Amino acid sequence: MRSQSLVLLCFILGIPGTFGQSKKEMPKVVLAGDSIRLGYAPLVAKMLAGKAIVVSAEENGGDSGNVLSHLDGWIVREKPDIVHWNAGLHDLKISKQTRTHQVELPQYAANLRQIVERIRKETSATLIFASTTPILDEWHARRKADFDRLESNVQRYNQAALQVMKDADITVNDLHWVVEKAGSATLMTEDGTHYSPEGFKQLAEAVIMRAATLRAPGRVNWSSCGSPGICLYPRTSITTRSFTPGCWRFSVDCLAA
Repeated sequence: MRSQSLVLLCFILGIPGTFGQSKKEMPKVVLAGDSIRLGYAPLVAKMLAGKAIVVSAEENGGDSGNVLSHLDGWIVREKPDIVHWNAGLHDLKISKQTRTHQVELPQYAANLRQIVERIRKETSATLIFASTTPILDEWHARRKADFDRLESNVQRYNQAALQVMKDADITVNDLHWVVEKAGSATLMTEDGTHYSPEGFKQLAEAVIMRAATLRAPGRVNWSSCGSPGICLYPRTSITTRSFTPGCWRFSVDCLAA
């Protein structure tokens, strides 16, 4: 299975040793998640055109309970080779009337565990979980919506999600770190949640590069990626792998010639 995944990602990313694939034979990558995923999905599809079939549901994935209830239609029936997914931004919403979260933390973790279990049981896909991206509290508050979001809760929910993924040995794509490293205020729009075209471009690049380094480390030409300091994910004791190579400022030149 591990060797098959390596070959699969070589097909997707044009790493040396690959060869042309017909559309029928191209690997299928399913992207699932909320409006952040909706923003970067078209860019991922464009970047992987001719190398992979990228599937992204038109609907906003919403919270983890909604993703769980739509697994058949959005993921399982697609028979994917890779699933890159997230839930969190809707779960951590705080109602201004009740002051409760849309999905409280224990239920959020339970939902994530069920999602992982079902995808593993009902598909043969390689799973990548994306951490929830940052919130700029003051900017978000200016939306005057009937709910709040707070960066402190983003971090709490991400910690819970990371623990679930660690326990299940699921690889994590730390998109929260990607945004923070680049500068949240420089990439986000005035609602404090969503992204500018440049922001979504960087997220799309991070999605692709995380898949590239998942099974094929050593195939990246770091000298083409700019400063080595921005080509490495941070060390963390909770993620599945304590050190994850990956260039978040991805370009096709980062791939070995």
